[in-house]
Amino acid sequence: MPILFYIIIFILGLVLGSFLNCIIYRLKEDESVLKGRSYCPHCGHTLAIQDLIPLFSFLFLKGRCRYCERKISWQYPLVELAMGIGLVVIAFFGLGVIESVFYSILWGLLLIIFVFDWRYMVVPDLITNAAIIITLGFSIWKTSLSGFWGVGSYLGNHLIAMLGAGLFFGFLHLITRKKGMGAGDIRIGLLMGLLLGIDKTIVALLISFVLGSIVGIILIAFSDRHMKSKVPFAPFLIFGTVVSLLGGQYLINWYLQLLL
Repeated sequence: MPILFYIIIFILGLVLGSFLNCIIYRLKEDESVLKGRSYCPHCGHTLAIQDLIPLFSFLFLKGRCRYCERKISWQYPLVELAMGIGLVVIAFFGLGVIESVFYSILWGLLLIIFVFDWRYMVVPDLITNAAIIITLGFSIWKTSLSGFWGVGSYLGNHLIAMLGAGLFFGFLHLITRKKGMGAGDIRIGLLMGLLLGIDKTIVALLISFVLGSIVGIILIAFSDRHMKSKVPFAPFLIFGTVVSLLGGQYLINWYLQLLL
């Protein structure tokens, strides 16, 4: 692919990332995503077009609102960058149109969940449910390519993984008395299983729990948090999911070679 193609895809990703930021903020404020112009969350001033150029407005304004000069959260450029880079990676793999659209939408939904839980300690059910629905539709389409009722089919494997991951997180939800794992984590577990299948779901869970434990220990050691402090777990689940989706099979093959 020519470099111009990737530049266009990256710019498109920046624009979509800006829209994701709008969704995150308005979900938190319980406002309509489709109505009303963007405004500064500090002073309420309506933002002009030159204030809304993805990434570049943040850099030009040096991370401050043009009107009240309050700091703009780093969330905004980071989400835009993440969406831009994500679309470039998807384009690089040279997938078909349906797969590219699916993974692009899914990546955007995962970013929303990641940021929302990290900032507000809440997993937005609306977004998680949407991710599950489109992943289910994609799985059905994928299965139809090789025979819908085939034994050991793509859909069958992924539905078993979905059930297993859901039961696993549901069990943790109960034994921690709804404090260690929330209902939102159960939904993410369902999504992981449906998206990854059995083997890659196990890889994703291992990555998520190991990384979550390490980060939790670091936060306790170098901040005012303590053992009973809450740490958002959805970001680690999403990180594990993405790593397993991209390189899970390589990790599985590497581990199997160690055993031989």
